[in-house]
Amino acid sequence: MKQKLRLDSGGVAVNTPHRPFSPSQARRTSRSALYRLHQLMKAGTPRVAIQRGEGIGDVLMTTPTAHAIKLLFKQSHLTYVTNTTYLDGALVKTLKYNPDVDEIVERNVFSVQDYDLVLNLHCPCIAHEKPGLPPVNRIDLFARHVGIRLQDHRPRYYLLREEVKAEQKLFDTWREPTMLVQPFASNERRSMDHRVLKDAVVRMWEQYRVRSVVVTHGRDWSSDTLWDNLPGSVQIHNADVRRIAAMMAHVDLVLCPDSSLLHLAGALEVPTVSIFGPTHPAARVNHYPQAVAIWHGEKMKPCPCWYESCPIGENCWKLITSNEIVEACVQHMENTSKVDMNTLPVHEPGQMVVETEVV
Repeated sequence: MKQKLRLDSGGVAVNTPHRPFSPSQARRTSRSALYRLHQLMKAGTPRVAIQRGEGIGDVLMTTPTAHAIKLLFKQSHLTYVTNTTYLDGALVKTLKYNPDVDEIVERNVFSVQDYDLVLNLHCPCIAHEKPGLPPVNRIDLFARHVGIRLQDHRPRYYLLREEVKAEQKLFDTWREPTMLVQPFASNERRSMDHRVLKDAVVRMWEQYRVRSVVVTHGRDWSSDTLWDNLPGSVQIHNADVRRIAAMMAHVDLVLCPDSSLLHLAGALEVPTVSIFGPTHPAARVNHYPQAVAIWHGEKMKPCPCWYESCPIGENCWKLITSNEIVEACVQHMENTSKVDMNTLPVHEPGQMVVETEVV
């Protein structure tokens, strides 16, 4: 099998200039998508394009839809149109080696005329994520927008065996249980007070001898001083999505907010404790049987406030204590098993050739 990366040089539009997609465009796509899917059943080798330009977690949550399309049209050519420069190519790295994706195309060189069906998944979720509305998982919203009923909701991510082996040397030096910790989400409102989380990480080592690998990035405030040199922990700064996924293969638990790591852990089926504030956990973790959520929004109104300004000062975060986090992590580690290396979605050499074309 072959996967092709079609990129432009320096992010400059070559064929068709990229125009931001609007929610109204997404609604127009929704009304015609199911009809077009049925029509394409008659085509021998339909060319289908999925568009999603940002968010590692969001791209992962579209992969069950991509998988369902490939099951429906076994001979189809599926192209994923995205922002290939987002976070140093993080979206390409997320989709790379996915056997459902035949081609990854930079959105600036994408031409609608080249495809039988174009599915715009840029905006269909925000209208459902508002105070007072029932929580719906984005995995389901993406599929519903296309008109497909999913049988398998698990996101798809494929590791390389050499990536997993490269991270093994870190964990081979430790005999204790380990957890991978992400202190923050890309959106600050989905991140709790780092001092509370830090206290939980320290207590996990002092009381239960659980080591932590803390992954931080440049946008993380005071990360160098707050997370460096913690007892029983190591800080890894600016690791990309492929290295983080490889480290997940070795840990007993992932501790994170409502972030991309939650969905990456869901794809790899790694036990996860996720901490929620203004977003609803029922719209995120319900398809991940190995994940549990810490959330106090059900105790207050108008929580969840989602992306709107919170009128009560985001008190949902303030109710979460380090003791609660520690108890949730210890209990979940006792009730779940470390991921089985033999069940990981691993891309084997020779299964797929990846070719890069600069247009």
